[in-house]
Amino acid sequence: LGATSAQADMNRLTTLHYLIAQDRADILDVLLANDRPVALSVLNNLGFASKWGNEISSPLITAIEKGYQKMVTKLLDLGARPSISFDEWIQSYISKHEWAKNQTSEKNMEQFLNSCTQPIITAAGKELGNVVQDLLAHGADPATLEKGAYNVLKNHQNRNYQICESLLDIVQKKLKLLRVSNYRL
Repeated sequence: LGATSAQADMNRLTTLHYLIAQDRADILDVLLANDRPVALSVLNNLGFASKWGNEISSPLITAIEKGYQKMVTKLLDLGARPSISFDEWIQSYISKHEWAKNQTSEKNMEQFLNSCTQPIITAAGKELGNVVQDLLAHGADPATLEKGAYNVLKNHQNRNYQICESLLDIVQKKLKLLRVSNYRL
């Protein structure tokens, strides 16, 4: 008997999540050298960033949130998917929330759209331009919406008090702020 790198804690976070959170590329290399098939099997594993189980995390999302650009590139090159699909999300969500099995597929899709921030939106929000480019090069959807936008699309009355942005909106807003701050210098 023994532990493997694919084992996860109660929030479905694996060894890979934790070593990426510490930006330990050296340990990742050792893990890949000694346990590659198992380590790669959890490369796209979705765990929960909060005890309530609403915020999804993956090794890639962890690297983006921490601003570890080299780690993001390494994960994408290893085969990390640049987007979270509903199918991946629902498997993890149901493992944490048994009651979700009794929800309609429409209700579960609504929960996915309203709670799952895609990696490219996180990267744009953190002003990681090279990461956004990497994600696009690896197949991320350039028409991705911020999670609040889906609520506005479904409930138009929410547009007056909820932010509704696409990836392009986020990038344009960041560029505008950059231009204004450079102008003031």
